[in-house]
Amino acid sequence: MSMDPCPEVRRPNGTLRAFVEARQLVPDTILPILNRAEALANGAPPFPVSPASSATLLFQQPSTRTYLSFAHAAGALGYHTADLRDMSTTSFEKGESFEDGLRTIAELSELVILRQPDHDALLDFVRSSAALPRPPIVVNAGSGPSEHPTQSLIDVATLHRRGVLDSDRGPKRVVFVGDLQRSRTVNSLLDVLLGWRHLTFVFVPIAGLGPSSCRLQALEAMGRTFEVCDDLDEALANADAVYLQRLQDEYGGGNAQKHEQELESLRLTPERMDCLPKHAVVLHPLPRRREIDPATDHDPRAGWWETVRHGRFVRTALLEALQPESPS
Repeated sequence: MSMDPCPEVRRPNGTLRAFVEARQLVPDTILPILNRAEALANGAPPFPVSPASSATLLFQQPSTRTYLSFAHAAGALGYHTADLRDMSTTSFEKGESFEDGLRTIAELSELVILRQPDHDALLDFVRSSAALPRPPIVVNAGSGPSEHPTQSLIDVATLHRRGVLDSDRGPKRVVFVGDLQRSRTVNSLLDVLLGWRHLTFVFVPIAGLGPSSCRLQALEAMGRTFEVCDDLDEALANADAVYLQRLQDEYGGGNAQKHEQELESLRLTPERMDCLPKHAVVLHPLPRRREIDPATDHDPRAGWWETVRHGRFVRTALLEALQPESPS
């Protein structure tokens, strides 16, 4: 069952206007988006938006892949795009409040794509923008350590393409490795994957950076099967999918140098890839540091560049689905 963080994510007619948390989508609503993304990747033409529609990309945190794929996706649909990435060039430098800055963007845009550090501020914007004469579409492109819902869609697209989500093939094991405490991509992917009950989750964290006790208690309460493991090679031997994450040291906390050393012991090398079953797939949201040896890039089980390649098509399909008169 989907869970909306606030009523304002939907229009009065019930269609989705804002996508800000991964739990808003369930398999029945995800799969049509993924199928549409596959069609776009295979050359199907996008469904254009109304002429003169504008999109603004406000990115208050660094980004390469998310920014570029959203810019390409909005452009493919015919949006006139503008971006704000250097806050020193905006009126925020003059003391303008975040609320007033976003109100300005909302008044000038049919689509607002936001990356910023405060998830609650994003939800406040969704609520306040719903009262405007022309409420914009709002998409969360990453909110601090909390959420990255569109990345989870892209990761799920790769898992779907590789057969991991096909329950007819029997139970599957998804192994999460690295900094699992402060990772928005891990948070969002777990929320989405809860919709597939044939999946077992295995957590191999950096010491002290495992899933929160609240997360584990919630999984337990839902009756989901999971394991916390400190032997990566053992976890890989039975894995159907692996999700690696770098150290999220930009959010502070703990001993970064010590954690980097511990992550080194979890490094994915060609030798370690030999532990994996032939059918498995390995994902990483990128950017990577030393947790993946680049020598593994050409292994057929390496799915991180496949995920990058398809990201713009998944985001294009999502933006289509959020239109007031969605073709789907």
